[in-house]
Amino acid sequence: MSRIKTKKNVYSFLRKPAFIVSLLLIASVFTVLHFATNKDLSKQSPNEISQENEIIPPEKLNEKIDSVLYGFGIENSWINTTLSHRKDKNFLFEKNVIIPKDLSTLELNLEIGSVIHSAGFNPKVTEDILTKDIFISIEKGDTSGPPGTVATISVKYSDKISRNGAVISLLIEGIEEFNEKEIEKLIKDKQEFSYVLPRNLEKINILNQLSALKKDIVIKFQAGDEKNYENDFIWGSDEKKIREVIKNFTSDFTNIRNVLLIYGQNINRETLNNINYEFSRYNIKVISDSLQIKLLTLEEESSADKIKIISEKIRSISVTRKHFISLIKLKEKEFEKFYHEILLLKKLGHKFYPLAVYLKKLDENKRKDELKKTEESKMNQNSRDKITGKNKTKKDKKPQN
Repeated sequence: MSRIKTKKNVYSFLRKPAFIVSLLLIASVFTVLHFATNKDLSKQSPNEISQENEIIPPEKLNEKIDSVLYGFGIENSWINTTLSHRKDKNFLFEKNVIIPKDLSTLELNLEIGSVIHSAGFNPKVTEDILTKDIFISIEKGDTSGPPGTVATISVKYSDKISRNGAVISLLIEGIEEFNEKEIEKLIKDKQEFSYVLPRNLEKINILNQLSALKKDIVIKFQAGDEKNYENDFIWGSDEKKIREVIKNFTSDFTNIRNVLLIYGQNINRETLNNINYEFSRYNIKVISDSLQIKLLTLEEESSADKIKIISEKIRSISVTRKHFISLIKLKEKEFEKFYHEILLLKKLGHKFYPLAVYLKKLDENKRKDELKKTEESKMNQNSRDKITGKNKTKKDKKPQN
């Protein structure tokens, strides 16, 4: 009987409003703590990270919107701003912007809208269904006063401009050292990279995990002299030895179509040619040292500003190189910060692809260029034939007496 009474007393206590309210408060606190301590930078937009909770003075709105535009690789010459040209003293500016065809107005509008809200105004957006051009009317946010437009932004597409972006394939090395439980969380939704694994991989489950996530995998080989026991190929090796190494590799890694070959400065050209030939027999592409752009020096690899340096180097190289491949070694703790920088670079117009996709796009562009040259050559030949034909007709005409 005493046990039954105890249960009744407990149930009676649980039904008390004060106890229920206390439970709800505790649950709310834990929920807030959970979200406050588990923010993933890689899942936030770069603008959201940099401008979160930022309050913008109205007089700074024009400057902040230009900053957003520059962040998308929009050049100053594509922006035309007229300040306070109307009789209304509260009117701030009228802005006309042209953008290239590869830039989405949806993403641009989202970030501009965030800045407008931060300045205490409301954006009113209209879109042309056919052209996808947008017009943003910035309205007063204070509902107590009279309504009114304080600024306007017109965004129109143009096929005569393009952003100064490059097509890049980044090969990420070192993922086999990541915590296996963290790998899926870090890279599952990121489709921009290839992941490099050593040929003698001890953690085979890492390979299986990457394959299950459908990531592009590249296996690394090393070539050099016999002093380094880690070398997969030795300079001066005969064709039979090279053939044996590559045959064993294709048996162990049946689905790998691209390999990375590191060999440094001292090269045996004959051995290198034999390696490339043997891989080509299995339809495997070799990415050698000569096909890569080195982003970091040894000193920069250990720098506290390593990730920032990578970003700056990509921007700098892209001025002259419109497509390139680069190998980057990352630690697990560096990955989220690295991906945040990649998002900023993508906003500027740079495009990042896994190696397999990158190589495919290069081949497609090469075929397009060849086709274009062929068509131009035919057009030039037709023009020359017409001119030759006219000249011949003139010569064949007999003079009239």
